[in-house]
Amino acid sequence: MYEAFLREMSLPPELVIKGYIPGEPDCNYEKYILEFLNGSDWFMKKTKGQPFFHPASETHGECDCISGAYSLDLKLVLSNSELRRKSRPRDSGQNPVTRLHAALRNYDVSGLKVLDSLQCGDEEGQICTFEERMERDVKFFLNNLETKKHLLLFHGYEMFFDTEESLDFGTAMGEMETALNFDFRESMKYRDQKVGMETYMGCFYEQFFVMFRWIPETAGFRWIDRVEKEKSPVYLKLCSYIRGEENGEID
Repeated sequence: MYEAFLREMSLPPELVIKGYIPGEPDCNYEKYILEFLNGSDWFMKKTKGQPFFHPASETHGECDCISGAYSLDLKLVLSNSELRRKSRPRDSGQNPVTRLHAALRNYDVSGLKVLDSLQCGDEEGQICTFEERMERDVKFFLNNLETKKHLLLFHGYEMFFDTEESLDFGTAMGEMETALNFDFRESMKYRDQKVGMETYMGCFYEQFFVMFRWIPETAGFRWIDRVEKEKSPVYLKLCSYIRGEENGEID
């Protein structure tokens, strides 16, 4: 019922593009996602209380978040075309971008396998149709899904419900599960067939970073935990740039 009123707002570039803020070493979503994971009761049970840390180097394919014998890799769920638009705000009127989660609704598992078999080059500097751009964006996402690691997919949006009545948290999470399944179920089945490793999804809702686990047996996402945004100093620092505080624009 309420899922029809679920809306999303794409996150600003400061929160999703590494190095977007000049001279700020913490401008990296992997850093604040790691802090949210370490603030998660569910994941701390998973790691038996051992915090995640970021490896000093990833030259040998190390995961982004390591904790003892358990590791997670992080993948941003935004299309390449949308990230290019965010990195070049002056070009905002040129070339439509792919809303990746919406584009995935056009494919079942068989269609994704066909797309994966096609040769789709990098669109940078090339003139292409919207359909070609969408195919390239989806194919890049499929390449990420084929990563042979446990994954946390960071859905780069702030989610909210456009309703006059307020939803209790449990109801809201149930509606978000329905929405995520509608958008990502086929691509998650694709990953199960290709890799068969654990997959999680995280995004922002109200004052929380919320996390969902993909359950292959039921072919659906299930909400597992929430962490308050203020648990991440890096996230709060990046938000202060967005508000202009770091540049002295706000008293």
